[in-house]
Amino acid sequence: MSAQEENWLRKNIFHTRCTTAGKFCDVIIDSGSCENVVSNYMVEKLKMPTQSHPHPYKLQWLNKGSEVKVTKCFLVDFSIGQKYQDQVWCDVILIDACHLLLVRPWKYDRRAHHHCNANTYSFLKYGVKIKLTPLPLSELDKNKNESIPLMSLICNTRFKEVVDEVHTMGFILMFEENADNVLPVEIEQMLGEFPYVVP
Repeated sequence: MSAQEENWLRKNIFHTRCTTAGKFCDVIIDSGSCENVVSNYMVEKLKMPTQSHPHPYKLQWLNKGSEVKVTKCFLVDFSIGQKYQDQVWCDVILIDACHLLLVRPWKYDRRAHHHCNANTYSFLKYGVKIKLTPLPLSELDKNKNESIPLMSLICNTRFKEVVDEVHTMGFILMFEENADNVLPVEIEQMLGEFPYVVP
């Protein structure tokens, strides 16, 4: 194994693709969270019927004030490769890193073993040995036209850099609602410059 391959395996989390409802979706398997989640964008795009969450809760992101209320869940039916088909209950939340995030409950229920050096997962499913291997970085951008697009959220500094790099872009501006429902002056000015884009 080359030094470049070792470095890639050492520094990247497990990315793969699954198929659900006939579409390719991006999957991450990670141990850092305690709830399997599915992107609300994927749920809406594929018109998946959700259920009310039996135990709604609030998810607190790293920065203060960025609270997300989790009120829906969905039983995701997916397959990875030829041999592995599964169903997993997932909380529906706004995420942009992937469409499906499988974490501790998935690993626990499947008794999945993570082989750190190879960045692979192995487990038995209905008596069949399954070994999941990550997508190489070169594969992550392929088949984008067949997969559900991911939303990208970027900070102000990166936004300015992107504006300098590209000629055309689309974005959704999100901001905290204030009591008067009045937009900041800077936002009003920007929206006034693009009346043909903003309804």
